[in-house]
Amino acid sequence: MLACCVCTCASAQEQRQKEEPPKPCGGAPRTVLSGNGIGDLRVGASVTALRTKCSVVSDSTIESGAEGLPERWIVVVLGHDSVQALISIDRVARIDVRSPHFRTADGLGVGSSARELRANSARVLPRGEESEFEVGLPTACGLRFRLEGATGARTWTEVPIEATVDRVLVVGCF
Repeated sequence: MLACCVCTCASAQEQRQKEEPPKPCGGAPRTVLSGNGIGDLRVGASVTALRTKCSVVSDSTIESGAEGLPERWIVVVLGHDSVQALISIDRVARIDVRSPHFRTADGLGVGSSARELRANSARVLPRGEESEFEVGLPTACGLRFRLEGATGARTWTEVPIEATVDRVLVVGCF
């Protein structure tokens, strides 16, 4: 009997979410990606406050995250796209951008080339938790650009010129 009630409640909640119009989340056609976030999705924001401004379409915990521990992730709708955010102690700890629609004020983001990053004085950052090649920009505090096609590279000279950004991690600029 209790299981039936839990399922019914969950189904009712899912139905309400489907019926609610998407919340704008501070997104606009040209929402700028910064080291602190995108629109109203900001590093450090509480999930409760975020839900009042943004449409959170998924909230789940994965068993084994990057460090072998459970990780809570949410998916937030921003315009016609969505991004994932890592949650720690009910606050946004990191935003994982995999869409080319979000760009920095300088026009950099997913799809940018290694050549573009070099032209913007990118510097190699210490290895991320997944041992991917990451760079940061002096003009983009709080952003980490991960390069696809640069696995195993340790310096810029080892990065193929055709390597491109496949993820931008927003970690906060404090």
